[in-house]
Amino acid sequence: MKSKTIVNEETREFYVRLRRMARDYWYLSEENGTEINQLVKVDLPNTLKNKEILINKISIFNHQIWYHFNYGSISGWLLKKHLKNNFRRLTIEPIKQNSESDIDNECAAFLMMLRYAGSSISPTQLKNEILKLDLKQSNMLSLGQVVINETDSIKDLSKMSFKQIKRQILRKRPIVIKTSGLNNLKSNIIIIVGFNHKTYYFNNPWTGSLESLTQQQLKKLWIKGNLEAISY
Repeated sequence: MKSKTIVNEETREFYVRLRRMARDYWYLSEENGTEINQLVKVDLPNTLKNKEILINKISIFNHQIWYHFNYGSISGWLLKKHLKNNFRRLTIEPIKQNSESDIDNECAAFLMMLRYAGSSISPTQLKNEILKLDLKQSNMLSLGQVVINETDSIKDLSKMSFKQIKRQILRKRPIVIKTSGLNNLKSNIIIIVGFNHKTYYFNNPWTGSLESLTQQQLKKLWIKGNLEAISY
């Protein structure tokens, strides 16, 4: 082929799912090489058709976007257009807050976001920054300078639409959201890490686990939390 790879870059890992297609599912296998223009088309195993597939690299070749995946012993490249637009989940490990305090709740949520962005800030450093604030008189945007220092950007998503929330996740940017009523708590700051249609995945610092809510359920809790949200 005369065409060549235009972009070939590592990316923050995330999960995708395949679209339903009338034709056969296929991918470019790496069994006999690693460059896209050297690979051959192979039928995708049935076991992958309804699974979450981990993506770790993005490439542009022949004017099309390709995602590199690993699944057990299988690795190769999938066309972006063969993947669902209404599903995405970022690979962010849940962090359980150290105590029941609001400060430790906020620290755990922001730490997950900053770590995914590549920050090396320690829990102690982050907690010290939060302690400088009067949480009763401030909102999450008060930590904006910390977010900028660690990620070189900031995005205030307070009172934004769920369409904008999804767009941010598709950009591989998790969102920290303040809720009220979740786990029967007056305040619980969580981090949105993905979505599937109108279901949202989030890491809950209170339980230290990955959980999900419908869009309507999340909206009610978010409204009670004054619609605060921040990303980068």
